Amino acid sequence: MKAGQSKRRQANSERTLAARSLSHQIASLVLLTAVLWITSADSARAQSGEEGWLNQNYFDAAKTTFSTELLLNAERNHFAQGNFWSKYKAGNLGYALEDLKYVLLVFPNHPKALHMLGLICRTTKDNLTPIIYFEKAVRLFPQEAYTEAQYGAYLISIGEQSAAIARLNEALRIDPNLTFAQALLAEAQEKERADQKAAPSASGTGPGASTPPAATTPASQTNQKTP
Repeated sequence: MKAGQSKRRQANSERTLAARSLSHQIASLVLLTAVLWITSADSARAQSGEEGWLNQNYFDAAKTTFSTELLLNAERNHFAQGNFWSKYKAGNLGYALEDLKYVLLVFPNHPKALHMLGLICRTTKDNLTPIIYFEKAVRLFPQEAYTEAQYGAYLISIGEQSAAIARLNEALRIDPNLTFAQALLAEAQEKERADQKAAPSASGTGPGASTPPAATTPASQTNQKTP
């Protein structure tokens, strides 16, 4: 009987791992397709003569008058009280997202826009869209440690600790003194250790596994042979 239960647990564990693997493969394909679509869309806009105001580095905005005015206009028209924030507070999240996507079209690594994008998408149970935008931001501006760290923070929030640790290590490679990334890395590592300890319990094996309570035998059956 115990052998049969053990085999069933092992089979269930293998099915769970296979499902997770398939889920990760599908998510990877969806992400790759979405990133390629965004890249193609950006290329099309660039060919139509719009490349002058697209894909600006937020952290370099103060270096030129053009970029400064572009940032002010994007925030005034799509990230201010009269547009994004009023929609967000009213619960019109779809319309609020459109404002954020415009800001991120112009400044893909705009930190506040990325943060709010992640917040809204977690509310709507959409974990993929922020990943697409973060991937674009770090692809365009791989030198920006803060964007890598912010990406890591988002990955922590959706339970992807291993991926978060990789991003945070990259952020600290770029800027070893970035305290934001240091604190997040410690958090991600702690959560990953906790997940690893809990993993045996979830599969029903290992030191953390719970032991089912022993069945009680009625007094009238104490002298009967146990099958």
